[in-house]
Amino acid sequence: MTVIQYIKALTDLGHPIAKHLRPGIPSSAASALEEELGIHLPLDIRELFMAFGGTEFQEGVLLGHGQLINGFHLMTIEEVRSEKEIMDGIVEDFPLIAEERHAFEGRNMLPFLADGLGNNVVVDVSKESKNFGAIGFFDHAGESLTDTFASFEKLIAAHFEALKSGVYSLSDEGYIQADYECLEKVLAKHQK
Repeated sequence: MTVIQYIKALTDLGHPIAKHLRPGIPSSAASALEEELGIHLPLDIRELFMAFGGTEFQEGVLLGHGQLINGFHLMTIEEVRSEKEIMDGIVEDFPLIAEERHAFEGRNMLPFLADGLGNNVVVDVSKESKNFGAIGFFDHAGESLTDTFASFEKLIAAHFEALKSGVYSLSDEGYIQADYECLEKVLAKHQK
């Protein structure tokens, strides 16, 4: 399952996301981001940004129209840089309990999906990490990281299954809605 297949499935369902995705970035821009931040993009995340350069919001466009997964939009490279700085600051500057601090040790997390409220879906971009390429959820309020999927492809496969099985539907306003009880079961099958 690729992100392009997933976006096609969303479009077939009637979701307007395809109209709100920016063109992808060139490989040289992905390499520049890696060098600037001292990271290594997993291949699936590199391909995501080379296919789509983020969600474009224009006046009068509902936030839901840009959702890639339930509640989260694809960040632009500029948003990625900014959110990474904010997230790293939270991890460095705020006292975390030992369990939360342990979740970040030896890892370099890069946000790439955002909910607009400060929470992000993140990917481990530290080549040395045993979790390289793993996807997690960063909760800014709880200053915590929860590992969720082994890769972006697994995340997309889980959400594609939610689409196929009817767990996801679209509201009249174009928001992705979910039967959360069923969604938890679908996602659990694909999680780490």
